[in-house]
Amino acid sequence: MKAVPDRTALRGWYVISLRPAGEHSGVRRAATARGAYTFAVSTLALRPITGCQTDLIRALSAPTIIFTSPAAVRFTRHCLPEHAAPRSACCAVGAGTARLLRRWGVAEVAHPTGRMDSEALLQLAPLHAPRGRRIGLISAPGGRDLIESRLRQAGAQVWRADVYRRQSITVPAARRLALTELHARSAVLVSSAEALDALWQQLSPDQRDRMCRRPAIAASARLSARLAALGFDQIEIATSAQPEAMLTALAEAACARRFR
Repeated sequence: MKAVPDRTALRGWYVISLRPAGEHSGVRRAATARGAYTFAVSTLALRPITGCQTDLIRALSAPTIIFTSPAAVRFTRHCLPEHAAPRSACCAVGAGTARLLRRWGVAEVAHPTGRMDSEALLQLAPLHAPRGRRIGLISAPGGRDLIESRLRQAGAQVWRADVYRRQSITVPAARRLALTELHARSAVLVSSAEALDALWQQLSPDQRDRMCRRPAIAASARLSARLAALGFDQIEIATSAQPEAMLTALAEAACARRFR
């Protein structure tokens, strides 16, 4: 039987957040609610892409529109502050993105209710039988580009607009040292392979070894495999990249004593 953690199961723990700069508040709220502390380490910063208005207006005119992240919604509104909420059917990778779309005023939003990733998004009803259809895709450069490639392979006409980019930033040496010296009751939350890889490139071999001794919570099976390849061996998979889902996965594993 799965252990059911109470809200104090993580009291005294540190959760290591690798979210982009300025994007740690959701993790902090979820951690604080469970009595845990947050150690924020940003290896990426999100920046707007200038000159994307033409592509963005075309993407927003498609009958079906995909937003790949909360940042895609925020930067769309930053780029076109006077633009009304789309009346098209909108699809979101996760609940956080869907929430921002509804706040904007989008009436019809679909998102996966189980695993919140690209594969699950492509199974949504609005994206069934895409051959010959126009689909807007609002995103950022990089990543797997699985959504666009699968839709094009299925015969869809994809109108893509990249509205922000991820910029690598250097973690100060003192912060890297403090990270690797956190006590044993600490776990790293991994929702982005790009953020994880950017951190790994900045750590020394000894610091990498210390990181691998910690539990890790992965937002997907793909990220779990990436962590295992780096040498982590205490890995739990959350149901989504949402902070609450990742903290729940950590609390359940801690309550069940699955960590050394």
